[in-house]
Formats: sequence, C-alpha cells, structure tokens
Amino acid sequence: MYNVQSDGKIASAEHSVKTKSIRPVVALPSSTVGQKNTEGVWQLGTSASEAIKPTFHLSTTAWTDSVTVTLGFPYLDGLKVEYSFDGDDYSTYTKPFEVTLNGEIYAKTTTKEGKIMVATMEITNIDEHEPTEPIVTASELSTSTGKITIRGTSTDADENIEGWQISKNGDLNINSHGWKPVDPTGSLDQSEEIIDDSETTYYFYVKDKAGVMKKDVQITSELFDPMKPTIQSENTEWTSQEVTITVGNNTIPGVTYQYTIDDGS
Repeated sequence: MYNVQSDGKIASAEHSVKTKSIRPVVALPSSTVGQKNTEGVWQLGTSASEAIKPTFHLSTTAWTDSVTVTLGFPYLDGLKVEYSFDGDDYSTYTKPFEVTLNGEIYAKTTTKEGKIMVATMEITNIDEHEPTEPIVTASELSTSTGKITIRGTSTDADENIEGWQISKNGDLNINSHGWKPVDPTGSLDQSEEIIDDSETTYYFYVKDKAGVMKKDVQITSELFDPMKPTIQSENTEWTSQEVTITVGNNTIPGVTYQYTIDDGS
C-alpha cells in the first residue's frame, strides 16, 4: 500500500516498491517524487531530489592478496555511478573491480539534476609483501643421535608470517607435522632435528596470512652418510719417505673400514 499525497508525492509505503532494474534497492525518503508508468506501478527516482550514498561490498575481509569490490546503489533514472582509488581520477562503475593495494576507495553517485553523494571505505586487509625466500642451513650429523638440525630464516615486511614446516621430497603436509605457528610474525628463525636416510631431500616452507608460500631446498644426502670414510695424509709434499695415511672416522664407534691401494701397476 502506498499513501500518495495530492501533489503526487509518496508520503509512506508499507511494501517494497517495484523497479525496472535488478540493482540493489535502497528505501527512499518520503520527499522523493514518484510517478506511475503505463501499468499503474509507481517507479522510483524518475525525478529524485537527492542521490543515495552508494554502499560497499567486499569479497573478503580476511588477509588476502586482492579484494573484489562491488558497489550497491538504488535505481534512479539517469544516475551516474563512479569510483576512485586513493585520489585517482574517477572511473565509471560498470561492474565489480579488483583492488590489490591497501588504500581509500571513493564511490560517487550523481543524479541527472546534478546532486552528488560520496561514500568512502578504507581497504586494510591486503597483504602487500610476500615473505622472503627462506635461507636454510643444516648442521653436521650428530654421531650420538644420528640427527641433523635444519634451520630456516625468513622475514615479512607486513609482519604476516603465519607458519612454517619442513617436508620430505617436497610433499607438503604429507611427510611433516603440518604448519607450525610463528610468533612474532615479522620474522622467522626456526629449526628442527631430522633423522632419515641419504635418499631424502628436505624442503623448508614458510607462508604468510594471505596464503603465499615460499620454499628453499636443503639436500641432505651427504649429511646423512656417516659411513663415508675420510682419507687423510700426514704429508702432501713430495718426499722420499713413507707417508702415513689415515682412513675412517674415529668418532663413529663400531664402524670397520677397509682400504685398497692402486699403485698404478
């Protein structure tokens, strides 16, 4: 039901008003002028006295590398809708647009009578910096535990590092204990003891809150080869005297070493 005044204005409405557009509809004030079409249905905004501020709808408010912005506005005949980012020139709004930087969005509606309304929204959830590629080092093999320690470091200018992990042969999450949290989130310096055989390649992963991952590889085949003998000579200079050669690694108990000499014959 619509209460229409003698001068043709809609004083109040108890039901939603039909429009000829699928755009989001915003309730108009009682001073808005209405007009019947050929079917006897009241149309909104054929001669509106003011524009209604546009509204903003974001694809996500969580940390991300991009946000899709949709503007909502009423149907008004001849209404012009524009947007601007961080003080840039206004562009005509025709469809949702993507934002990849933090900043202020301006949305402007202009009626055909020249009435202007402006709305603003600040975007703050864009992760503008990726974490640095981790620097990975590995310790020498511990002869007492049979383990090595893999250490990784990384930084993030946005202080958004979320987690890290070490995985075998690049199988993310499968051969590891999953993502380990980081605190503080601006930098990472973590290590983990590993025990395995010489056929494994270990990957150190770091990711930020926007889901961006960086990795580095630490090949540990030689580090996990305690049986590889060492050969040391007491003298490397030319000499006519006998030279003593030491074979083996005396720090590993219970290991027997053998040798053979190729004398060139």
